[in-house]
Amino acid sequence: MRIILTFLYIFQFSSLTFAIVRLEKVDVKILDPSKAKCTVEIIPGKPSTVVNLHAETFFEGEDITVKFAAFSFIDGHYNEFIETNSVSICDMPKSDHPLISFMYKELSKAGNLTTACPVKKGTYVLRDFKILESDLPISLPPGSFKLELNGSLHENNQLIPLFVSDIYFKEM
Repeated sequence: MRIILTFLYIFQFSSLTFAIVRLEKVDVKILDPSKAKCTVEIIPGKPSTVVNLHAETFFEGEDITVKFAAFSFIDGHYNEFIETNSVSICDMPKSDHPLISFMYKELSKAGNLTTACPVKKGTYVLRDFKILESDLPISLPPGSFKLELNGSLHENNQLIPLFVSDIYFKEM
């Protein structure tokens, strides 16, 4: 199932100097629809975009790991500028990575996304999730950017791919 949408958390980078960020597109592919489904509503606005998310998970799992990397568009192609990192959903509350700890704090304010393990099947939501540009712990120059996210479920000592996504945005 392919869904084109503008997605949520580590995903709305912007400048600390109140530059304008335009989210261009997010491609999300749920790799096994028997494991989860998700709908996302994006409401563009100033000073920030509002995100509403409704996700249903149909599994019990030990944990979920999300791998992420950020790229800038230079000389006709995307070049990695934040190297690939991984975060366990269970470890998010105690992470010392500045983006992960920031996003955990912000996501906790807007919904019930789980960081408890094992991961339970159920419904998870974000309502009116937004990040004010002045609160972000990273500053970007003007340009085009891409964030890659890949999620895997820990189940029976195996990593089972759950979703892949590409988030495209511009700093203006």
